[in-house]
Amino acid sequence: MLCVTVDTKWLLSALSPNKKRPTLPRLIVDNNTMSVQHFYDGGSGMRATSKLLTTNNDNMCFEMSETVRRFLSCCSSFKSVTFHLNGSGLTMLLESSCSAIQYTMPYVKVVPLLSMPKSEQDIELRVPTEEWLNVWHTIPVKGDVEIACTARRRAITLKHSKGRWGCAVQASDVACKNASFVCDSRVAKAVFVDVVASGAFCSLVLKANGVMCCQVGNVTVFLSPKV
Repeated sequence: MLCVTVDTKWLLSALSPNKKRPTLPRLIVDNNTMSVQHFYDGGSGMRATSKLLTTNNDNMCFEMSETVRRFLSCCSSFKSVTFHLNGSGLTMLLESSCSAIQYTMPYVKVVPLLSMPKSEQDIELRVPTEEWLNVWHTIPVKGDVEIACTARRRAITLKHSKGRWGCAVQASDVACKNASFVCDSRVAKAVFVDVVASGAFCSLVLKANGVMCCQVGNVTVFLSPKV
């Protein structure tokens, strides 16, 4: 049996906004880190909110069904929730000084734990968080967006495929080489508008495997390239 306890307030925040999507969000425990992953457009985009746990734990990864999320949304008065995963059965336990609730789901979908290792070929840039997130509120949703950087220059350019929208954001340092990334602007906008600004700068990574990654505080966004 796998067991982990997490702060209820954090979990409910990580699960928001609680929108219906074709791919269910996932709860992941990887050693001493817990994260909640939301998927957009079948996995073309992904947003993960992470939290360090006080102890090392067994790894687990399962889909958060609507039933589980609906139950947890009614439990905001409890300080923490403990998940017991036994095979494909899930038990949630919540306790206070005067009450306790146990809710057992006979089946949840357990999924493989995936990771994306760093590479020396990755290009990492630091961009101002507020400006970067605000840009995505303005981009047209129909079409593609190209994100590009040029060697020895700080400007990161964004160009929409329809030709009527463009943007430039200044990174804190120059890029080490030329690189570009193209994705569906609708998916990128949907992922980024759900992110809350945290810290003066965020990390933007154009990965060697073609994926774009952006880290804003404890939130990480992944976008797949347009095929």
